[in-house]
Amino acid sequence: MSKKIGEILDKQKKPKLKIKQSPTDINITSLPFYKLATRNNDLFRWENTEKTIGIGFFKGQPSINAQRILTYFFSKIPRKKGGAIDTDDLKNNGISFTLAEICRFLGIRNETRNRRTVQEDLEKLGNITLHFHKEYLVKDNKKGVYRKAINSIGLFKVDLLDTAKNGRVSDEQLPIYKSYIKFDDLIIDNLASENYRLIETDMVNRLKSSVAVRIHGILSMHNQSKIWKIGIGKLAEQIPITANLPKHRRESIKKATEELINEGVVKSYRIYKNTQDEEIIEFTFQQ
Repeated sequence: MSKKIGEILDKQKKPKLKIKQSPTDINITSLPFYKLATRNNDLFRWENTEKTIGIGFFKGQPSINAQRILTYFFSKIPRKKGGAIDTDDLKNNGISFTLAEICRFLGIRNETRNRRTVQEDLEKLGNITLHFHKEYLVKDNKKGVYRKAINSIGLFKVDLLDTAKNGRVSDEQLPIYKSYIKFDDLIIDNLASENYRLIETDMVNRLKSSVAVRIHGILSMHNQSKIWKIGIGKLAEQIPITANLPKHRRESIKKATEELINEGVVKSYRIYKNTQDEEIIEFTFQQ
């Protein structure tokens, strides 16, 4: 008796889906650039607890979609023949894209309203300034003076098609309709020095919770070992979660971590208090 066509097709080897990887700079992933909830007011200034790093938001914080978009941009970074990142090409030309292309990546309709929303997020990214604060001691013979050095850089330079002043784009492939993003030398040098981790681009887009997207990015910097632990308060600061009550921060992190477990990013987690009575979350990764 002949086999059904469906049975034959099931037994045939199916081509493996190509996983798109994004080489993401380890130095910017944990910085809280993004506004996670629409009800929260925009931050226009942020500083870490050690007061060594500050962020200025000239036009307010971009939404969590900006992290998804950045991950997508990193996946488009030019490569040389052997697979190494082409830093010269990246430095000179940046990454080209269209706003319609970003809408398709995010899974939203390519319509004027959505293209404007994407444009606003990218404008906010372009208006972020990173501030480095460093205090140091200079000694001359037996005398010494304390000094403070402050360095400020704009990490992203964007050149966008202005959807507010242009109608429906009929042929987005024409160069005149392209938009561009360039990265500061700090990011490019880190990529060249292999100071990055590979993140699965489609995974970031599958995550529904904004907090899960942020935790996924942070965990990708630490998943080379079997276990990684961090204080709940410190993790909430990096995300950032603005809830005042510790139990609300804890619940947001627990719910997001459960989503990451379902996606296979994390194997398990536990929350406990250390000897200083600080709440710690410990992540165990798939090995």
